[in-house]
Amino acid sequence: MKKSICITGVPYSYGSGGARDRDWNNENAPNALRNVGLLNVLSGRKVLDKGNLEIGNAEAVPLGESYRLAQVLNAIKELYKHTLEVHEGGNFPLTIGGDHSLTIGSALATQQKFQKIGLISIDRHSDMWRTGIHNNQPQIGCTNYLKAITNLKPTAILSPLTNCPVDCISPSNAVVIGANDDYDLNNKMCASDRDKVFTDNDIAKHGIEDIVKEAIKRATDGTNGVYLSFDIDALNSEIAPGANFPGGPLTLAQAQQIVQMIMRNCNVVGADVVEVKPNKDEYGVTSHSAVKIIESLFER
Repeated sequence: MKKSICITGVPYSYGSGGARDRDWNNENAPNALRNVGLLNVLSGRKVLDKGNLEIGNAEAVPLGESYRLAQVLNAIKELYKHTLEVHEGGNFPLTIGGDHSLTIGSALATQQKFQKIGLISIDRHSDMWRTGIHNNQPQIGCTNYLKAITNLKPTAILSPLTNCPVDCISPSNAVVIGANDDYDLNNKMCASDRDKVFTDNDIAKHGIEDIVKEAIKRATDGTNGVYLSFDIDALNSEIAPGANFPGGPLTLAQAQQIVQMIMRNCNVVGADVVEVKPNKDEYGVTSHSAVKIIESLFER
């Protein structure tokens, strides 16, 4: 890879309820990954560490118990602008979060740059909960970020930031690998989205290679690149106890195999690793696992 890997930390947890509950806090994650050797595993590659994105304050607008809409939208817009700048500089954006709602900003900026992209999410949840509207604005959080960017008009999310329209990512080009939360799959997402999700049972039945090949086929169909998002809760709780929702189905070796297959067989044009929660993992196991996933992203 000739262009630089541009690392941006997003110390942010409003999309998962961090404003109300410190137990949900992902704000220390970017520095935690740096502290356990993130830059070391990328040695020998061209790397730009942009530090942590400064997200300005916004007035809190509570939605139920979980979301703070103004902060979520503000963070998304800041990351959207920043990621566009990274792309315009000819670099590869690697975002380290932070909760999963931040993917809206970085993925839509990548969509803006490449016009039509696919998205592969490795996650124990679908993150396709039905979106709602509150005070004429979309209700957005980590549970429905993927539904938002494949269903809502992105201008409703980014306005008035952009003057030109930003197309949503086509639902047919969005895929989830590794879901194992039955409540999420059976109660919170639309039945029409179910075919976009490959579960742990699908992996057991068909094998990782066949599942990843099918995911790649869908994400690359008619697209100019693929965005890869890795939620650390896709890993099992032994190697990722400090996730927002620990208990995913994948071993580290399985996750690395999936990531490496995607990187070798797709034009991956942006990526993130999210949902690490250091304050729930005193030994830093989860941060180490996240760094190993990132190492696999750029393995030569």
